[in-house]
Amino acid sequence: SVETLRSGGMLLAALPDVAAQTSEQFIELLPGDTLVLSTDGILEARGTDGVSMYGRDRLRASIRANMNVPVQQMFQAILRDVHAFMGRRAQDDDITLILIQRDAEAATEAPAQETSPTFDFLAS
Repeated sequence: SVETLRSGGMLLAALPDVAAQTSEQFIELLPGDTLVLSTDGILEARGTDGVSMYGRDRLRASIRANMNVPVQQMFQAILRDVHAFMGRRAQDDDITLILIQRDAEAATEAPAQETSPTFDFLAS
């Protein structure tokens, strides 16, 4: 399934004298879970018509369509979908995508002592 976490906040480093507020949200990534983070450059990416936006629904659909592939393939597939949606407009805005996936195989091993989970991290 795809869950949406609360998001939003001040653009980092955009203005010199802004008192940014922080909030904490705790989630547990179970073995095999992937956390997908993106900037508004993806959500607000304009389509080839120059009007429609990529949006959260399309991002969720792209995530769902690629949930059962390795994280590297999921990462590339989402970026390909965003760029295909944008067409020639692909350089209009910042596009940042971060995927963090907890290693699924670490849970099947019986560690002799407690260890920290292993994560794959991809960013563009």
